[in-house]
Amino acid sequence: MQTTKMRSVKRLLKRFQKRYPKKYAILFQWHSSTRFFEAFEQTQSIFIHVPKTAGQSVAMALYKRGIAHMTWRHWYQRNPRKFASYFKFAVLRDPIARFCSAFDYLKAGGMNDRDKKFAAAVLKRFASVDEFATALADTELQQQVMPWWHFRPQAHFVADEFGRSKMDMLIRLEHLQTGVNQVARKLHLKVPVELPYLNQTPVRRPEELSEEARKILTELYRWDFALRDLATVPSVTVLNVILFLLGCAEWFDLGAATVGACLA
Repeated sequence: MQTTKMRSVKRLLKRFQKRYPKKYAILFQWHSSTRFFEAFEQTQSIFIHVPKTAGQSVAMALYKRGIAHMTWRHWYQRNPRKFASYFKFAVLRDPIARFCSAFDYLKAGGMNDRDKKFAAAVLKRFASVDEFATALADTELQQQVMPWWHFRPQAHFVADEFGRSKMDMLIRLEHLQTGVNQVARKLHLKVPVELPYLNQTPVRRPEELSEEARKILTELYRWDFALRDLATVPSVTVLNVILFLLGCAEWFDLGAATVGACLA
Protein backbone atom coordinates (compact mmCIF):
# COMPACT_ATOMS: atom_id res chain seq x y z
CA MET A 1 0.00 0.00 0.00
CA GLN A 2 1.12 3.51 -0.71
CA THR A 3 2.23 5.49 2.31
CA THR A 4 0.96 9.01 3.10
CA LYS A 5 4.35 10.38 2.08
CA MET A 6 4.18 8.68 -1.33
CA ARG A 7 0.68 10.00 -1.94
CA SER A 8 1.82 13.53 -1.08
CA VAL A 9 4.71 13.29 -3.57
CA LYS A 10 2.31 12.00 -6.20
CA ARG A 11 -0.07 14.95 -5.67
CA LEU A 12 2.87 17.36 -5.84
CA LEU A 13 4.06 15.88 -9.13
CA LYS A 14 0.59 16.15 -10.65
CA ARG A 15 0.34 19.81 -9.62
CA PHE A 16 3.79 20.50 -11.07
CA GLN A 17 2.88 18.70 -14.30
CA LYS A 18 -0.32 20.72 -14.64
CA ARG A 19 1.56 23.99 -14.15
CA TYR A 20 4.43 23.19 -16.55
CA PRO A 21 2.95 20.74 -19.09
CA LYS A 22 5.45 21.42 -21.91
CA LYS A 23 8.60 22.63 -20.25
CA TYR A 24 9.12 19.45 -18.22
CA ALA A 25 7.32 16.97 -20.51
CA ILE A 26 10.38 14.69 -20.75
CA LEU A 27 10.58 14.44 -16.95
CA PHE A 28 6.98 13.23 -16.70
CA GLN A 29 7.36 10.81 -19.57
CA TRP A 30 10.30 9.24 -17.73
CA HIS A 31 8.29 9.10 -14.49
CA SER A 32 5.41 7.40 -16.28
CA SER A 33 7.67 4.92 -18.08
CA THR A 34 9.15 3.67 -14.80
CA ARG A 35 5.75 2.94 -13.26
CA PHE A 36 4.04 -0.43 -13.30
CA PHE A 37 0.33 -1.23 -13.41
CA GLU A 38 -1.46 0.23 -10.39
CA ALA A 39 -2.37 -3.29 -9.27
CA PHE A 40 1.31 -4.29 -9.38
CA GLU A 41 2.30 -1.14 -7.47
CA GLN A 42 -0.31 -1.71 -4.76
CA THR A 43 0.64 -5.33 -4.16
CA GLN A 44 4.36 -4.91 -4.97
CA SER A 45 4.13 -7.90 -7.25
CA ILE A 46 4.58 -8.76 -10.93
CA PHE A 47 2.59 -11.44 -12.71
CA ILE A 48 4.11 -12.72 -15.94
CA HIS A 49 1.24 -13.87 -18.13
CA VAL A 50 2.53 -16.75 -20.25
CA PRO A 51 0.09 -17.50 -23.12
CA LYS A 52 -2.22 -20.51 -22.67
CA THR A 53 -1.53 -20.99 -18.95
CA ALA A 54 -4.83 -19.68 -17.44
CA GLY A 55 -3.28 -16.22 -17.15
CA GLN A 56 -6.54 -14.34 -17.73
CA SER A 57 -8.19 -16.19 -14.85
CA VAL A 58 -5.25 -15.52 -12.51
CA ALA A 59 -5.05 -11.83 -13.46
CA MET A 60 -8.77 -11.24 -12.95
CA ALA A 61 -8.79 -13.14 -9.65
CA LEU A 62 -5.80 -11.32 -8.12
CA TYR A 63 -5.74 -7.93 -9.89
CA LYS A 64 -9.30 -7.47 -11.23
CA ARG A 65 -7.90 -6.68 -14.69
CA GLY A 66 -6.35 -8.39 -17.68
CA ILE A 67 -2.57 -8.60 -18.02
CA ALA A 68 -0.95 -8.63 -21.48
CA HIS A 69 1.66 -11.18 -22.56
CA MET A 70 4.87 -9.42 -21.53
CA THR A 71 8.18 -11.06 -20.70
CA TRP A 72 10.15 -10.44 -17.51
CA ARG A 73 12.51 -8.25 -19.57
CA HIS A 74 9.76 -5.70 -20.17
CA TRP A 75 9.32 -5.07 -16.45
CA TYR A 76 13.04 -5.23 -15.70
CA GLN A 77 13.83 -2.61 -18.33
CA ARG A 78 11.03 -0.39 -17.11
CA ASN A 79 12.34 -0.32 -13.53
CA PRO A 80 15.20 -2.66 -12.47
CA ARG A 81 14.94 -1.63 -8.80
CA LYS A 82 11.24 -2.46 -8.54
CA PHE A 83 11.72 -5.64 -10.52
CA ALA A 84 14.32 -6.81 -8.04
CA SER A 85 12.21 -6.01 -4.96
CA TYR A 86 8.69 -6.96 -6.12
CA PHE A 87 7.35 -10.51 -5.79
CA LYS A 88 7.41 -12.10 -9.25
CA PHE A 89 5.43 -15.17 -10.25
CA ALA A 90 4.08 -17.04 -13.27
CA VAL A 91 2.07 -20.14 -14.13
CA LEU A 92 3.68 -22.89 -16.21
CA ARG A 93 1.92 -25.66 -18.13
CA ASP A 94 2.99 -29.01 -19.48
CA PRO A 95 4.73 -27.88 -22.70
CA ILE A 96 3.06 -30.47 -24.93
CA ALA A 97 -0.43 -29.86 -23.50
CA ARG A 98 0.13 -26.12 -23.97
CA PHE A 99 1.22 -26.67 -27.58
CA CYS A 100 -1.98 -28.64 -28.28
CA SER A 101 -4.10 -25.98 -26.59
CA ALA A 102 -2.46 -23.21 -28.65
CA PHE A 103 -3.09 -25.15 -31.87
CA ASP A 104 -6.79 -25.67 -31.06
CA TYR A 105 -7.18 -22.04 -29.94
CA LEU A 106 -5.66 -20.58 -33.12
CA LYS A 107 -7.44 -23.02 -35.43
CA ALA A 108 -10.71 -21.85 -33.83
CA GLY A 109 -9.88 -18.23 -34.71
CA GLY A 110 -7.86 -17.03 -31.72
CA MET A 111 -8.64 -13.62 -30.26
CA ASN A 112 -8.01 -11.12 -33.05
CA ASP A 113 -7.26 -10.62 -36.74
CA ARG A 114 -3.54 -11.26 -36.25
CA ASP A 115 -4.31 -14.70 -34.81
CA LYS A 116 -6.65 -15.45 -37.72
CA LYS A 117 -4.05 -14.39 -40.28
CA PHE A 118 -1.39 -16.54 -38.63
CA ALA A 119 -3.72 -19.54 -38.53
CA ALA A 120 -4.65 -19.06 -42.19
CA ALA A 121 -1.04 -18.66 -43.28
CA VAL A 122 0.59 -21.40 -41.19
CA LEU A 123 -1.92 -23.79 -39.60
CA LYS A 124 -4.62 -24.16 -42.25
CA ARG A 125 -2.82 -26.94 -44.12
CA PHE A 126 -2.58 -29.18 -41.04
CA ALA A 127 -5.61 -31.33 -40.28
CA SER A 128 -4.47 -32.34 -36.79
CA VAL A 129 -2.13 -31.22 -34.04
CA ASP A 130 -0.15 -34.45 -34.45
CA GLU A 131 0.46 -33.69 -38.13
CA PHE A 132 1.49 -30.14 -37.21
CA ALA A 133 3.88 -31.22 -34.44
CA THR A 134 5.50 -33.84 -36.66
CA ALA A 135 6.01 -31.25 -39.42
CA LEU A 136 8.01 -29.11 -36.99
CA ALA A 137 11.00 -31.33 -37.68
CA ASP A 138 11.45 -28.91 -40.60
CA THR A 139 13.62 -25.96 -39.47
CA GLU A 140 11.96 -23.50 -41.87
CA LEU A 141 8.57 -24.22 -40.33
CA GLN A 142 10.11 -23.87 -36.87
CA GLN A 143 11.29 -20.38 -37.78
CA GLN A 144 7.71 -19.48 -38.73
CA VAL A 145 6.03 -21.03 -35.72
CA MET A 146 8.26 -20.74 -32.67
CA PRO A 147 8.41 -16.91 -32.47
CA TRP A 148 4.58 -16.69 -32.39
CA TRP A 149 3.37 -15.77 -28.88
CA HIS A 150 1.25 -18.87 -28.33
CA PHE A 151 3.99 -21.27 -29.41
CA ARG A 152 6.93 -19.36 -28.03
CA PRO A 153 8.67 -21.34 -25.22
CA GLN A 154 7.53 -20.45 -21.72
CA ALA A 155 11.18 -19.98 -20.81
CA HIS A 156 11.24 -16.90 -23.05
CA PHE A 157 8.77 -15.20 -20.69
CA VAL A 158 10.21 -16.17 -17.31
CA ALA A 159 13.90 -17.09 -17.74
CA ASP A 160 17.16 -15.64 -19.04
CA GLU A 161 19.09 -16.90 -22.06
CA PHE A 162 20.66 -19.66 -19.93
CA GLY A 163 17.26 -20.98 -18.81
CA ARG A 164 17.54 -19.57 -15.28
CA SER A 165 14.20 -18.51 -13.84
CA LYS A 166 13.79 -14.82 -12.98
CA MET A 167 10.68 -15.56 -10.93
CA ASP A 168 10.29 -15.88 -7.17
CA MET A 169 7.59 -18.49 -7.69
CA LEU A 170 6.56 -20.76 -10.55
CA ILE A 171 3.16 -22.45 -10.30
CA ARG A 172 2.25 -25.63 -12.15
CA LEU A 173 -1.08 -25.31 -13.92
CA GLU A 174 -2.30 -28.59 -12.45
CA HIS A 175 -1.82 -27.06 -8.97
CA LEU A 176 -3.21 -23.65 -9.95
CA GLN A 177 -5.66 -23.16 -7.08
CA THR A 178 -3.12 -24.05 -4.41
CA GLY A 179 -0.42 -21.92 -6.01
CA VAL A 180 -2.67 -18.87 -6.45
CA ASN A 181 -3.78 -19.15 -2.82
CA GLN A 182 -0.12 -19.13 -1.77
CA VAL A 183 0.45 -15.99 -3.86
CA ALA A 184 -2.64 -14.33 -2.36
CA ARG A 185 -1.34 -14.95 1.18
CA LYS A 186 2.01 -13.49 0.17
CA LEU A 187 0.26 -10.37 -1.20
CA HIS A 188 -2.08 -10.12 1.83
CA LEU A 189 -5.16 -10.77 -0.30
CA LYS A 190 -8.28 -12.71 0.60
CA VAL A 191 -7.88 -16.50 0.64
CA PRO A 192 -9.16 -18.77 -0.85
CA VAL A 193 -9.08 -17.06 -4.24
CA GLU A 194 -12.06 -17.66 -6.51
CA LEU A 195 -10.68 -18.37 -9.98
CA PRO A 196 -12.95 -17.52 -12.92
CA TYR A 197 -12.70 -19.86 -15.90
CA LEU A 198 -11.88 -17.65 -18.88
CA ASN A 199 -10.62 -18.21 -22.43
CA GLN A 200 -10.77 -22.01 -22.18
CA THR A 201 -10.02 -24.49 -24.94
CA PRO A 202 -10.60 -28.28 -24.88
CA VAL A 203 -7.93 -30.11 -22.91
CA ARG A 204 -5.83 -32.69 -24.71
CA ARG A 205 -3.46 -35.18 -23.14
CA PRO A 206 0.14 -35.37 -24.42
CA GLU A 207 -0.35 -39.14 -24.86
CA GLU A 208 -2.77 -38.38 -27.70
CA LEU A 209 0.21 -37.43 -29.87
CA SER A 210 2.40 -39.94 -31.66
CA GLU A 211 5.78 -40.84 -30.22
CA GLU A 212 7.51 -38.97 -33.06
CA ALA A 213 5.50 -35.78 -32.42
CA ARG A 214 6.21 -35.92 -28.68
CA LYS A 215 9.93 -36.41 -29.33
CA ILE A 216 10.06 -33.32 -31.58
CA LEU A 217 8.15 -31.16 -29.09
CA THR A 218 10.24 -32.38 -26.15
CA GLU A 219 13.36 -31.17 -27.94
CA LEU A 220 11.82 -27.83 -28.97
CA TYR A 221 10.60 -27.14 -25.44
CA ARG A 222 13.46 -28.70 -23.47
CA TRP A 223 13.98 -25.54 -21.37
CA ASP A 224 10.27 -25.49 -20.51
CA PHE A 225 10.42 -29.04 -19.18
CA ALA A 226 13.43 -28.10 -17.04
CA LEU A 227 11.63 -25.02 -15.63
CA ARG A 228 8.48 -26.98 -14.94
CA ASP A 229 10.46 -29.28 -12.67
CA LEU A 230 11.26 -26.20 -10.55
CA ALA A 231 7.62 -25.16 -10.26
CA THR A 232 5.77 -25.26 -6.95
CA VAL A 233 4.14 -28.52 -5.90
CA PRO A 234 1.67 -28.29 -2.99
CA SER A 235 3.37 -29.25 0.24
CA VAL A 236 1.99 -31.91 2.56
CA THR A 237 0.77 -30.22 5.75
CA VAL A 238 -0.67 -31.58 8.99
CA LEU A 239 -4.10 -30.41 7.79
CA ASN A 240 -3.70 -32.39 4.55
CA VAL A 241 -2.86 -35.51 6.56
CA ILE A 242 -5.84 -35.07 8.92
CA LEU A 243 -8.24 -34.55 6.00
CA PHE A 244 -6.81 -37.63 4.28
CA LEU A 245 -7.24 -39.76 7.42
CA LEU A 246 -10.78 -38.48 7.96
CA GLY A 247 -11.55 -39.45 4.37
CA CYS A 248 -10.13 -42.92 4.99
CA ALA A 249 -12.10 -43.21 8.21
CA GLU A 250 -15.34 -42.40 6.41
CA TRP A 251 -14.50 -44.87 3.65
CA PHE A 252 -13.85 -47.72 6.08
CA ASP A 253 -16.62 -46.56 8.44
CA LEU A 254 -14.17 -46.21 11.31
CA GLY A 255 -15.49 -42.87 12.52
CA ALA A 256 -13.74 -39.58 13.31
CA ALA A 257 -13.23 -40.58 16.94
CA THR A 258 -10.97 -43.46 15.93
CA VAL A 259 -8.86 -41.16 13.78
CA GLY A 260 -8.67 -38.65 16.62
CA ALA A 261 -7.39 -41.37 18.95
CA CYS A 262 -4.76 -42.37 16.40
CA LEU A 263 -3.55 -38.78 16.14
CA ALA A 264 -3.46 -38.23 19.90
